[in-house]
Amino acid sequence: MCLFGNCSYPPLQASAVRRILRRIKRVEFERDTVLYRENQTGTLLYVMRSGLVKLVQYLPNDDDRIVRLLHSGDVAGFEALLGGAYHHMAMALNDAVACVIPTDVVTLLLDLDSGDHPFRRAMMTCWLDHLDTADRWLCGFSTGPAHARVARLIRYLVEIEQTERSGEVSLLSRNDMASILGLAYESVCREISRLRSIGALRQVGVRRYACNKALLDEISKLTHQLS
Repeated sequence: MCLFGNCSYPPLQASAVRRILRRIKRVEFERDTVLYRENQTGTLLYVMRSGLVKLVQYLPNDDDRIVRLLHSGDVAGFEALLGGAYHHMAMALNDAVACVIPTDVVTLLLDLDSGDHPFRRAMMTCWLDHLDTADRWLCGFSTGPAHARVARLIRYLVEIEQTERSGEVSLLSRNDMASILGLAYESVCREISRLRSIGALRQVGVRRYACNKALLDEISKLTHQLS
């Protein structure tokens, strides 16, 4: 677990920490299960162990955008630590497993934190990862021509699925990809067809594709429209 894996405590604290950690539950979520909803009062954090969870934010015109994909090691619901409401709706994109942590457990662990602050450092590392990912999404998935954005998203999926060696990846639904990229459904369908036609993608199963990573990387860097 990313929040606790590298944390060590003095012997007198270790027993108290073990008692606190017993309150953390490992929960399995089926595909399309809602972990929490936007504006719901936050009382739990979710540390992802496997699977994918999408964070969805609703716009004033009732449209929605996927603003983040969470995978193994990511934390959902950080805003609950401030005692407020969740900022997104979190939904499992496939069968997922998470460690569910009451926010008061985090408070207790912070109170027990030792002089070198191992748990606080772990928390700050998670916050920094979230900020870096947000920057990447803003720059990579919301700017540039459609084909470059689709290619960047596919490369990102390969990265978080940790299939760099095989180069295979399971794509999201076209609707979900459109929601992430801010593109029309038809545009995503057209760009994936184009990628298949030039050999950047080759379908090997249901939503499963073999990727030409070098070609996808080249397309990702383009700043102009392909003819």
